This record gives sequence, structure tokens and C-alpha cells, in this order.
Amino acid sequence: MKQITFACTILLLIIFTGCKQSDNWENLSYPDITFFAEDAESEGAKLFNQLVTNPDSLFNECIFKVCTTLYHDPAEVPNKKIFEFHLRNTDGVAATGGDSITIDMFLNTNYISGYYNSHNKDKKETLAEITGVLIHELTHAYQYSPKGAGGYVGGSEHFSCIEGMADATRYLTGYISPDFRKPGGHWNDGYKTTGFFISWMTKQKPEFLYEFNQSALTMAPWSWDKAMHQIMGKSVTDLWIAYQKDIDINGKEPIAAFTAGNTQAVTDQRVSFNDESEGNPFEWHWTFEGGIPSESNTKAPKVTYRKEGQYKVKLEVKSAFGSNTVVKDAYIVVKKNPAGALFSILENEIETQYNDSPRGEGIDNLFDNVSTSKYLTYNPSAWINFKLKSEEKYKLNKYCIVSANDAPQRDPKNIVIKGSNDGDNWDIIDQQNNIDFKRRHESIEFPVTSKKAYSQFKIELTNHSGPILQVADILLFGDISK
Repeated sequence: MKQITFACTILLLIIFTGCKQSDNWENLSYPDITFFAEDAESEGAKLFNQLVTNPDSLFNECIFKVCTTLYHDPAEVPNKKIFEFHLRNTDGVAATGGDSITIDMFLNTNYISGYYNSHNKDKKETLAEITGVLIHELTHAYQYSPKGAGGYVGGSEHFSCIEGMADATRYLTGYISPDFRKPGGHWNDGYKTTGFFISWMTKQKPEFLYEFNQSALTMAPWSWDKAMHQIMGKSVTDLWIAYQKDIDINGKEPIAAFTAGNTQAVTDQRVSFNDESEGNPFEWHWTFEGGIPSESNTKAPKVTYRKEGQYKVKLEVKSAFGSNTVVKDAYIVVKKNPAGALFSILENEIETQYNDSPRGEGIDNLFDNVSTSKYLTYNPSAWINFKLKSEEKYKLNKYCIVSANDAPQRDPKNIVIKGSNDGDNWDIIDQQNNIDFKRRHESIEFPVTSKKAYSQFKIELTNHSGPILQVADILLFGDISK
């Protein structure tokens, strides 16, 4: 692939970031690019081909902007030798994978046409958005990933580090408008919220983004607080407060407030709490009398109550401008669950038909009673064996299936539940077809009339369409055999 020098871009980046840039960027090595036009007929594909007349040139320009933003010298840049780009009619916006020498990326043509039509069919603006998405995704190809900072899960330090760095790079190269910067949020939110925070720190220290990326390489385990102390000499909390005060000059003390999805619950039912505080808090400390967990620092926790009773809930919030607390006595009223105990959260052994789940989306998520995690397999159907380690027997009275966070076509459409006490002979307990989830993280429950108790349960699932099956949660309720 022809190497291209962008001297003007180098000059602009040096002026903007103040970084100590090398004079040798003409030596930057570009990967060999293969363009796979998997979609050529949709409106988005035709728009891409019309707007991007020379894809190789645009790809190399984006690579150049990413590398000169993240690094000081081309010798520091990871040597990517192959770039396979797929223009694809699919879900999402774009994604990047690969390995130490390969970049594997797709861009969704549906997103291109959707953006174009929702922005007054402005071709110039649509080309800028395509470029911005490419810069974001190519940042993932060239940045360092933090070690020991959790998996790629929303709210983790790993997630916010890499997604925030990608959007900071996109902003610093001119492909995110500062109009998107808003007070509030959390440095762990990722994307624009974290990206603007990172870009603000480049104003305090021009070398910040370079050192931030390097910290992901050298620090193990990596954390926001350790990285900020190393680079800026301050805690991430102190820096976030300073950033919030800088962009919200009229900020006021927060007012703590919350609601619950339901205040009348039954045992083993999960209650969702919603923060409704004013004043852009970035820290939450909940205390749940009688709840599991009994405390939480997340914005919208989900709590399970195992015993009957009336329980108090307390929330303390903190913003850049102060803190506030609210307490609600006897707020959650819990009665006995007529469906019996939630035995799927008891100690168990799980066997699955396929062991191909991506990192963070394995089979252990299926029975954790947490709707924000999920089990995913790259197969349209799969079976799962659930076995109680205690070998106690339960009569299944009810089960619930919870949809995952995205891609409705991956939801279970059909389910068969079987029971066994020896692992060889199985009875069909229940079967449901044409299950239809109306929203994400929705729980659909099915009562069961079986009278027999079992120590093992086999769950057979088939999705709606496509090659992927995913489920957030399966909950099994029943009575222990006497």
C-alpha cells in the first residue's frame, strides 16, 4: 500500500496538543489494506462509495491522525501489517478486532444511511462522521489496553479507558463537536463523557494523552486512580471535580432522590432502584437494609430480598459541589414468594453444549440473577445443564427468562426444560414456543405444573434468527423436596 505523508496534519496536531512530535513521521509504516465490499447495494453502501472515492487514502489518513495523536515517534507505533476492512449490512455502528499485526474492522452501512437521513442529508457532515468513526475504531487498533482493569463491560475501568481514549483521539483530531460536552456523568462512563475528560487534561498537561496511553502498557494492574496519580499527581476524583467545576460554572449542591421499580416485592425478587438526584452526582452510596447486596456504589443497583419484612433504603450522593443524603424508612415491603425459593442462585455445576463464549459473556452469567450480564454463544441453539452441587431436589414451580442488552434476533424464541435425577434419563417439564420480548432486559415468566422434584435441569434454547444466541438470565423457582 502506498505510504502517504500529511505534513499539514502533523503541524496542526503539534500546535493543538503541544506534544513533542518527531520529525520522522514520513517513516510511519502503513498496513496493507484489503477492502471487502460485503454490501454494495444498500443506500448506506452507495453513500459510502460516493463519499469515499479513495478508501485507501482515507484509511491511511485516519491511521496517521491516530498515531500522531497517541505517539511521539513512528518507532513507538505498533507495527500493524494487515488491515482488513468490511463494509457490511449488520447491527451496531462499527467494531475492531485483530491481533498484534492485523486490524479487522467493519463499518455498518445501515448506520451510514441512518446518520445521513437524520442529518438533513448533508454529505459533508456524513463524510466527517464516517471519518470520525474510523478514527475511533483505529484508535482501538493502535492504543494499548489496560492490564488487570476488568473486562470489556460498561462501567469497568478497562471499558472507560479504551473507549474514552478513542473518543478523546477523535475529538482532538477534530471529529467530535465540543457542543457534545455536558456536565455530569462519571469518568468511567466511556465514550464522549470520558473522552472530553481526557481531552480537558491535555490542556492541563499537553503530554497527558501520550502518558495515559503509555500507562496502559506499563502499569499492572491498571486503574484510573493509579494512572492519574502517576501522570497528574492527583486522584481521579479530585481531577473530575476540577473538570466539572470548569465546565459547569453555575453548579449547585446535589439533592439526593430515588425511586424503586416496585416497593411491594416477594422473597427472591429483584428490585431495581433508580437514582433521580439533581445536581449531576458522580458518586452514589446506597445502603439496603435486609437486601443483597446490602450496599452499592452504582447509580442504578438491583437488590434481592431473601426474607419477609419492611426495609429501609438510604442513598448518599456526591457531586463536584457537595453531597446530600436521603433515607426512606420501611420503603420496601417483602412478602413470601408463592413460587418458592430461587434455587438457581444456589451453588451449582453448569455444563453447556458450546464453550465459545467471548470474554465476559460466559455461561456463569446465565444464573447470576444479574440482568446486565449475559451468556452468548456463536450458535443459533444450545443446551445447558444445571446441577445442584448439594444434590438436593427441587420441584420447579416457575422460571423466568431475561432478554439481553441488544440484538433482539439473538433472543430465545423456543425453550424446552427437562429434569433428571441421574443425568441420563430426562423428563420434559415445560416447553414454550414463539417467545417475544418487547424490550431489552425484560423478564418473562412461565408457571410450571410439574409435581416431580429433580436435582438436574437441562435447558434447550433456540434463537429467533441469525448465528448467535444470547440470554441475560434464567431464574428457577421451586420448593425443595422433603
